[in-house]
Amino acid sequence: MKTIRFHSKNGKHRFMLVMFLLTEIFKLLASQSSCTKRELYYRDPKLTRNQRHVDEGLRDICSLLKADPWELKVFASSKGLVAGPLQFRSKNEEMVDCFNSLGTSIPCDVHGLVEITVNADLLLIVEKDTVFRRLLDDGVLVRLTKRVVLVTSKGYPDVGTRLLLKKIWNLYQTPMYALVDADPYGIEIYCVYKFGSLTLSHQSHSLAVPTIQWLGIRPSHIALLQLKKLPLTDRDHSRIVELLKRPYIGKSGCELQRELKLLQQEEGKAEIESLADLSIDYLVSKYLPNQLEQLSL
Repeated sequence: MKTIRFHSKNGKHRFMLVMFLLTEIFKLLASQSSCTKRELYYRDPKLTRNQRHVDEGLRDICSLLKADPWELKVFASSKGLVAGPLQFRSKNEEMVDCFNSLGTSIPCDVHGLVEITVNADLLLIVEKDTVFRRLLDDGVLVRLTKRVVLVTSKGYPDVGTRLLLKKIWNLYQTPMYALVDADPYGIEIYCVYKFGSLTLSHQSHSLAVPTIQWLGIRPSHIALLQLKKLPLTDRDHSRIVELLKRPYIGKSGCELQRELKLLQQEEGKAEIESLADLSIDYLVSKYLPNQLEQLSL
């Protein structure tokens, strides 16, 4: 049986916080309602003190109960956007059509969606909000020969976006591709979508989609396309070393390993936006079609 250990230092506060969170979770389950982690913090800021304490307490409770936070009706605030031939509906709500030029916010309670309809050939995950919006402005939804759903988590992947991707994969097995910067942080973001995050490794079975393919930008594309190269920082170097130690990257011959080592050797990185130096719409007119064709061979 799982237990929570309360050490003498701050033990009283931690115990009171866990009891408070358990009480709030019981109320949510009993009333069949839900809330965000941030809302839990604001229900008693004097007790919770800060968001980190709430997050740690929830992790303890989830471990104790062998449950995921969303099963306890507690959700992280969603920051993701989706655009394209996708529709979804929550209980007692109208169908939301995501085919628009601005993007539709991904709901916090993805598990509460009673219907999801996807009419696409592929799903493209974009690292940045700026690139997501540029692709929409450039007409990516109608210019590609294949029907595409565009998704972004505006940087590091949030749980709501990852849950939606997992649900779409389970329902439709839609091929998924990731477009990230050619730097260690872009590569890490791709890995979180594909393998799961280190902090939520125990939830990878519910969040990761192992079939996601790396569309680009790869470090090997920097020289190939003569992209503008930016120097690596000390922080970049440290993150590369850390990534190379991960079991799914460290094995010999791994594509991710080769590309990360190339970053080290070339002492340079590149952003998705650098493709615009080749031509204003190079990303939509050339890069995406070429990469999708190569990956589908």
